[in-house]
Amino acid sequence: MLNEYLQRTVPPVLDVSGGALAGVPVAVSAGSYAALATRQGETFFHQVPVDNAAQAQAVTVHVAAEQNPTGAAVAASQQRTALVPRTPETFTHDADGNLTDDAAWHYTWDGENRLFAMETSAGAQAAGIARLRLEFVHDSQGRRLQKKVTTSPLAGLLNVRRDYYPNDTLGGAPASTVYGGNIDDVWFLGGGLPYPTPFSYRVTSALYVPTGGAWTFQIKFAYAGARLYLDNTLVIDVWNGLGMATATVNLAAGQAYTLRYEARFSGGPGGATPVSQLDWSGPQVAQQRVPGGVGAVFNAVTVATRYLYDGWNLLAELDSSGAPVRTYAWGLDLSGGAQGAGGVGGLLMVNDHSPPNAQPSTHFAAFDGNGNVGGLVNASDGTLSAKYDYNAFGETILSDGPFATANPFRYSTKYQDQETGLLYYGYRYLNTSTGRWLSRDPIEEIQDRRVGESSEQQGGPNLYVFVGNNPINWVDPFGLAYFAYRLLDSFAGKLIGVWGSGPGSEDDKKNTVTAHEQIFFEDGKSPGDIGYFGDNTVRPDKSKVKYKPAHSSGWNDCVMRKAVAAVKPKPFCLLEKKGKEKYNCQDFSSAVRSEYQKLIKDPKVLAQCCPTEAEKNK
Repeated sequence: MLNEYLQRTVPPVLDVSGGALAGVPVAVSAGSYAALATRQGETFFHQVPVDNAAQAQAVTVHVAAEQNPTGAAVAASQQRTALVPRTPETFTHDADGNLTDDAAWHYTWDGENRLFAMETSAGAQAAGIARLRLEFVHDSQGRRLQKKVTTSPLAGLLNVRRDYYPNDTLGGAPASTVYGGNIDDVWFLGGGLPYPTPFSYRVTSALYVPTGGAWTFQIKFAYAGARLYLDNTLVIDVWNGLGMATATVNLAAGQAYTLRYEARFSGGPGGATPVSQLDWSGPQVAQQRVPGGVGAVFNAVTVATRYLYDGWNLLAELDSSGAPVRTYAWGLDLSGGAQGAGGVGGLLMVNDHSPPNAQPSTHFAAFDGNGNVGGLVNASDGTLSAKYDYNAFGETILSDGPFATANPFRYSTKYQDQETGLLYYGYRYLNTSTGRWLSRDPIEEIQDRRVGESSEQQGGPNLYVFVGNNPINWVDPFGLAYFAYRLLDSFAGKLIGVWGSGPGSEDDKKNTVTAHEQIFFEDGKSPGDIGYFGDNTVRPDKSKVKYKPAHSSGWNDCVMRKAVAAVKPKPFCLLEKKGKEKYNCQDFSSAVRSEYQKLIKDPKVLAQCCPTEAEKNK
């Protein structure tokens, strides 16, 4: 059972959501489509219809907050472009289960199943998405040390569509439609014409002009029966006249134009349709045929970013010269320790060094209960510099504020690549749009152990699922295995994290938190929490398993939290290949118990956790 997605249905809409002052009308437009968004408080939402049945669509959406319902004055506006994949969207994987292709990207992996490179897919480029190539370098621990991004501005002919008509007047409905290719191809079909004469066709396309300098567009028609429009302006016409017509048009660098080419053929010697020659020339580019935009490279720009770490916590991003771009400070994460939860919830502040000739700005992080960055506060004036909101699987549904885009730490305090939207977890990348990992779980099938199961029964067959499809209650620090974080009744507002059995298991239903070896669980009968060390994992039905429960009167919860945070569970709960245990969970339990016994004798710990003499004498 591979559990690899082969395809998914993509709705014919683009969801647009965000925030604006309550009561202010928000207009959403895309091309000729325009509508007012639905408002609820400060949130707005609208679905832009998209025809994605035949091909992917790059949709540019303009959102404007209007000061009055007539739209006479615009208070603020934003414009963004998003890809809506063709439905159904297909997925391919290599033999190791790594995703190699989806609608947006082509992925390349190294021999250690680490993402080495990714590039905008041909389909996305054809739809009008700029070509990007990202390359990554990792160290021996698997940490990403460098990201190199090469941007190739859109250039050439994209979104090419040919409509064929069984007459020479472009009349009626087209007999067939073909997507892709170039405008000025010579059409053959077995040595004859595409259709019995007479026939005609209309080709529409976007012409993207490379950036920089002046560009010239040269058009030459070899036969009669053709015409060409540029942004709906007729620039050359031999529809009814003689052939060999030419025209030259000056183009603005970096601009996009709409081309419409129409040709007809009434009869004559077999083989060729009316032929056009579309050339351009520009800076350091001799006159050449206008290329298809897929794969075209003009004036590409490469930017490299290097990363420095403390363990798995990112300390600094450096540019190619070694100058800091952003630096980070970390505190205790959700485990109560420095990196017991992989830094989730542990980011303290972001220092931005990127503004040229300006002093670095500092921003303090604010979190929700699951360690997701909900906002940033500018340290200089206390204003909100970023605000985020997410859906259940981490997809950003609201990003607002002057530092919202520049800050890379978002959902689960993980680094989000702005170019791709993927969340980098260390061992794997998460696609928040699908709610799945790009690659299989490196520890194979042990990430979803169930309480009371034998070693032969242990394991979760789905190696791509994100935290058991329950990200509300579970957190994955590294893309390796996931933690349970629950509020303990006797310490409301504080969190405890241990390795957990999967959502839907018996202990999950009974609101227990298990660690292969039990550390804490809520028994529902006493006000305190039960701490447990024993030879077997705990089941809700205590009569079925021998164990020694120790009530909270025997274990101090505060000290126990410190002990769990000090002992990293990762080395104890991994299995080597072929099912051979490297460490077992009893070792983890023993290590926690030893750490507890050491801490309970520490005067500083006692002062923090046992403020009364009665508690100290327990």
